[in-house]
Amino acid sequence: GKVNHPNLSTTLLLNHELRYGNAYRLEEVVAKAASVSSLVVISGAVMPEDVNRHSRDWSDVVKPLAESVYDVKSFLDLTEKYGYDVPVGLMSFGIEGDPKAHHLESLRVFREWELESGD
Repeated sequence: GKVNHPNLSTTLLLNHELRYGNAYRLEEVVAKAASVSSLVVISGAVMPEDVNRHSRDWSDVVKPLAESVYDVKSFLDLTEKYGYDVPVGLMSFGIEGDPKAHHLESLRVFREWELESGD
């Protein structure tokens, strides 16, 4: 249901949707969350069948974008299809290595996607 407070919203996190088994119904999730989401958060991930849904280790669904086997761009395309005009964040919790290096590499990948989309 809706909460009658215009200042309340949610965040659509790709890693949570994958972790909780929603990979095959992402279009439905994205469509339903469109009116209440004020942020989209992405990260690289393994393929849905390889997600360890019962682990406390999130490294399967929180990877640099350049290391993603999962098609993150298709998720972003869904958010565009359903009219999301919100910021996109990058989840990097627990990624090992130099944060600046993996952030810059993920930003490079993200910008390539924007160029492909003509944004």
